[in-house]
Amino acid sequence: MTQAQIAMKENFKANFVSLHVRKSNRAALSLYRDNLEFKLHEVEKGYYADGEDALAMRKQL
Repeated sequence: MTQAQIAMKENFKANFVSLHVRKSNRAALSLYRDNLEFKLHEVEKGYYADGEDALAMRKQL
């Protein structure tokens, strides 16, 4: 994932990378927040078809 982020910055001049994760997905949240250093950008209410909220996360490049 780190290599993809480097490529986005170098090839496309991206300023940040973003993703959505289910609010209940603790394993993914731990990976993105604690290991890959993503920050919470906003909560998107009812994002998923079952009504669960999504956490929109971003990492500055």
